Amino acid sequence: MTVDLFFAVIRLSVVGGTGYILLKLLAAVSGNRLSQSWRYHGIAAVTLLFVLPAHRLWAFITVPRSAPSPAVLAGSDSELVFLSGSPAGVDMLTPQPLPTAGIDWGTVFERAAVLWLWVAVSLVLWNVWRLLRCRRLIEQAGNKVNSRLQQIAVEEARLAGIGGEIRLLASPLAQSPMLIGFFRPMILLPSEHLPDGDARFILAHELTHFRRKDLWKKLLFLMVRCAHWFNPIVYLMNRDFSRWLETSCDEQVVSSLDRDQRKEYGRLLIDYAPASRYAGPKLYVSFASCRYKLKRRISIMLNSDKKSRSLLGLVLAVALVVGCLATTALAASVDDDNGTDDFALSFRVEQNDIIKAYKCEDTGMVTVVDTSDAEQVTEYTSTLDLSTSVPMDLVSDASDVKTISWDVPSGAKAAATKACSMEAGEKINVTVAISPASSDVQVGIVDSNGAFRYVLAASGSVNHDFSITAHGVYYVCVVNDSSNDVSVAGFVNC
Repeated sequence: MTVDLFFAVIRLSVVGGTGYILLKLLAAVSGNRLSQSWRYHGIAAVTLLFVLPAHRLWAFITVPRSAPSPAVLAGSDSELVFLSGSPAGVDMLTPQPLPTAGIDWGTVFERAAVLWLWVAVSLVLWNVWRLLRCRRLIEQAGNKVNSRLQQIAVEEARLAGIGGEIRLLASPLAQSPMLIGFFRPMILLPSEHLPDGDARFILAHELTHFRRKDLWKKLLFLMVRCAHWFNPIVYLMNRDFSRWLETSCDEQVVSSLDRDQRKEYGRLLIDYAPASRYAGPKLYVSFASCRYKLKRRISIMLNSDKKSRSLLGLVLAVALVVGCLATTALAASVDDDNGTDDFALSFRVEQNDIIKAYKCEDTGMVTVVDTSDAEQVTEYTSTLDLSTSVPMDLVSDASDVKTISWDVPSGAKAAATKACSMEAGEKINVTVAISPASSDVQVGIVDSNGAFRYVLAASGSVNHDFSITAHGVYYVCVVNDSSNDVSVAGFVNC
């Protein structure tokens, strides 16, 4: 289970990393013509590729495939048994022994999966603990702001189209104004003594984050970082995600401001910028960045025009979607190759050879076992009434090998509608595979008088020669004594 989850995360990491590279290329090609909002929403969409298995959507698209007909086909929970007596003319391959030397990749993958899971869970718990601890400290040290700031917050919320009460708290722990909290969000101010003009710009910025649900997007990205901690592209994304989150917010806040008002807004960014990086959890959005990041942010804000770039953004979005779809198609093809539920194998076997193939549910590996020295199968006799049996077709081919493909209900007996006319001294070979393999099934031949000679299916298979002692007609018969329906597939040579 852990290995499967690990490989699924790796696949998502490849798809998401490719999406981010495509986004960066498109942003570089567009230059300054692509708005910050388009960049931010683009990287937020790419973040979803690290979480949602988009390549699974290709399973709903029917793609015609051409594949050779297998000798035997079984489901993922079945046991494949390949026996002698295969019909002539079938192109088969001689089985080769499985390699046993070299690196034990199964163990390597298991240990890598355990390491990945341990680190991911540790990162999640660490960030949750930091968030809860920081919030508790802030609420203990914080004070409610005065009624003047609260009234400004209500007015700015109404302009932003936000209903409900906006919680404001002043705390000396806040190095810069910030929005924190998911279910009970609040705006944290470094002081309650703010000029009205400063307060309006600051609250407009933080309320824009609140309206866009930026905290939830940061939470999603943090979970991506925890799950994909091994991918260096995620850390590059973190830099762009944080930068575009703030620049896109600035772009929306100053979209209706003139040049002088934008300069005043830039001055506030400098005045309220923390001198160093904040040491608390990253699940917050602040008004100002660290001072070494402000130069680019202020430049983008001052030069942000108000002209619509929707057409350019739409073209680039289509290009990004096409590139991501191509990547998910590749991931889907890899997933189909490595995780298919059905498989087929064919072998060339000599007389009296028995080949069994088993599929491991955990790794998908197929193990081939040669049991040529199997013990002699015991033959039993009884009486069987054919009039109460289920008639089953038995199709003949040019080499007189008859094909069985029957579904026998629980507690029923099934007999072939076509008989084998035999002379004394001849043999009838019955070679069949039975699914489920643990079913209690009798396989044999019955004559016109109801004398039933049969063998018991061992491990879901029968390969037996019935010697004929008297001239007559004989029918292949199967008796299902198990509590479940069974499928019988194979050949009869008579």
